[in-house]
Order: sequence, then structure tokens, then C-alpha cells
Amino acid sequence: MQGAIFKKIYDQYHDHQIIVPLSGGLDSRFVLAKLCEHKFEDIIAISYGPRFNSEAKIAKKVAAALSVKWYFIESKNNIMKLFFV
Repeated sequence: MQGAIFKKIYDQYHDHQIIVPLSGGLDSRFVLAKLCEHKFEDIIAISYGPRFNSEAKIAKKVAAALSVKWYFIESKNNIMKLFFV
């Protein structure tokens, strides 16, 4: 069933740029890997958080292993508190 879902996504969006929010977690890693497996060509992975956080380190390694461009958006804790508190 999962193959059918990603095939459907490919059929509809293979000519679009795909941006994947990538954490160190298994869910986002799985989605990125499946998109790569289905030969999407224009994928960008993004991660955010405090500089040098462990999730971003994992995400960077995953993106590199899959040959996907990866960008990190640094967020400062004092600014993030304004949005999430």
C-alpha cells in the first residue's frame, strides 16, 4: 500500500520541487527515502532549531546519504518562545 501512495504522489508532482521538513525522526526520514526511491529529482530537505542540535545533525547526515540538498534554519530559543508559549 505504501508504494501506491508514493507512486500517486510521484504521478501528480514529479515535475514539482518537493520540500521535506527533515528531523532526526523516523517519519521524516522514511518520507524522504521513499521520495528518493521513486526518483523525484528536485527535492530539498530543511531542518530548523538551535545551532548544533542533535536532530539537525542527524538530518544533515540523512540528506547527504540520499544526495538531497539540505538547508538549516537556525532559530534562537528566546525568539521561538514568543511563538510557542
